[in-house]
Parts: sequence; structure tokens; C-alpha cells
Amino acid sequence: MGVLITLPSLWNSQIIIFKGEDDVKDFFIRDSDYYKWIPLSDNRSIQTDWKLVIPDDFVISGFKEVIDDEDGYYESEIWFIGEIK
Repeated sequence: MGVLITLPSLWNSQIIIFKGEDDVKDFFIRDSDYYKWIPLSDNRSIQTDWKLVIPDDFVISGFKEVIDDEDGYYESEIWFIGEIK
């Protein structure tokens, strides 16, 4: 289980419940001509920036989300925080 925080539009954030390991692996594969997640630098941390208290066993991963399709071009920053087991 985890949360996906979308910036700058927090309204697009979501709670995610994975049913199994395959769901977790498939979820993070976002690399097509129209839709990409590009990992952010390890120097970036939403935990530090927002002064969040997050359990040590949670994973924190940041991505630049790029969508380029017939509706237009859109960039955002997304952060996954949660358990991956």
C-alpha cells in the first residue's frame, strides 16, 4: 500500500493498494512514447522538503511525469511513499 502525491496538482494524488508483487512491478513501468516517469535525482526528497515523518521501512521514490499525447503536453512531479513487499 502507498500514496502517490502529484505536484503541483494535489487533486490528482491517490492511495494505491497492490494485490501482489506483479502489480508493484507493473505499476512502476511507465515508459512509452506518450507517457513516461523519469526518476528524480537522489538529492531530492519530499520528506525533507515537506518535513514529513515517514516510517523507516517505507520506500520514497520521486519521478518527473511527462505526458505528450493528442490532448497536449503535460509535466508534473510525482512521489510514491509506501510499503513495497
